[in-house]
Amino acid sequence: MELSKQNLNPDNVGLSPNDFITGNQGQQPNPFQKTASTNIPDLHKVDINSTPQARQELLKKTEMSTASLKQEIIDEKITQDINAARATSLDQTSFPDSPRDILKQLIAHGEYQETVNLFGHKWTLRALDQRDLLLAAEMVKDDLSSSTARMSSLIFLQVVFSLEAIDGVSIYDCFKDIKPIDYKKREEYSLAVKSALKKYLEHVPPQVINAFYEEYKRIEDTRNKALDNLKNS
Repeated sequence: MELSKQNLNPDNVGLSPNDFITGNQGQQPNPFQKTASTNIPDLHKVDINSTPQARQELLKKTEMSTASLKQEIIDEKITQDINAARATSLDQTSFPDSPRDILKQLIAHGEYQETVNLFGHKWTLRALDQRDLLLAAEMVKDDLSSSTARMSSLIFLQVVFSLEAIDGVSIYDCFKDIKPIDYKKREEYSLAVKSALKKYLEHVPPQVINAFYEEYKRIEDTRNKALDNLKNS
């Protein structure tokens, strides 16, 4: 699909936090005390006092240039095209019209998520794509002393990136103080939310992360098997 001037009209593009995520539901007995969270502060707000330089940088984020706006519109149009491809990805009689459409269908086929019951709550986990894995790898600290430590950090970040919703509530709705308007690009906003989520998950027991990772690997394997069948078709 070619991007025309009409396609790039900002008035035709609607962006909201709801565009980022969906979630489902499930249930199990809760093994934790309900009052246990009352003494835990909002961890993503711990560094409340910012420097003047930091405040200036934040103000700059709201000053979106015309070029940045155009790029955001193009990115949104690509997202809409991918969503359209996803809607028809199960139709085996539908054939892509161009090489670009073929790539979009591969992206659509790679989209897969499930909601699982763990620790008395419902957690929606998504199989990661190549971009997610690259971003997670970039977040692994270079100063980790061993390959084992780096691998452990990467496993942890895969859990962070895969978690999409908790009890049916999008993680993007969990941090309403983090607003899309403060970021020039959708990815910057998404990373800010994931970073906030990461601060919380850093303080849960390792057993919890291991349980999430086991479910994530099962979901990833299900997605990969479907892609293998597509590859050999």
